[in-house]
Amino acid sequence: DSLEYWHQQNKGIARGKAVAAFLEKEELIEADTLTAYFAPSEEKTEDDQEKLSIDRVEAEGNMLASSPKGFVTGDRGVYYAKHHLVEVFNNVKVLQGDNVIEGGYARHNLETNVAEMYAQPIGHPQSGTPKRISGIIIPKEVKKVKGTESSKENTPKHKDRQILPIPAKRESETLPQ
Repeated sequence: DSLEYWHQQNKGIARGKAVAAFLEKEELIEADTLTAYFAPSEEKTEDDQEKLSIDRVEAEGNMLASSPKGFVTGDRGVYYAKHHLVEVFNNVKVLQGDNVIEGGYARHNLETNVAEMYAQPIGHPQSGTPKRISGIIIPKEVKKVKGTESSKENTPKHKDRQILPIPAKRESETLPQ
């Protein structure tokens, strides 16, 4: 809806379903409002003047950060361009293929696709009830459990998801009838 550039502060603000695309890295940041902070680049312009590049992007409202390997959503976040790292706050959801993890705070490296999920930001005092971490992680292949004859073919399925077989019980244990 609007785009501002504050020359003295080296920052730009985009409002209304704003998008920052980093095509060379195949990374994308989306939110209701994006604030980009620029810093001097290692590169120079043709006339030997200082060139600016994006240092970080702060995202407010319905934030999404994505790469070809996965994406993360939340209420707000900060993307650090140099490190391909995004910190996401409040109602965080990390999706990588069929895997989904939800929590209150996450740090996700879009280049390596390594995500760390926490109930709340590290080093911040707890305010209210922290968001419980939950998720669904689907293994690429279900391996046979040692001591059982189970395999993919005879393991029960639930809504097209593989359920791991119950491990073999010890001889001294009996299941309740």
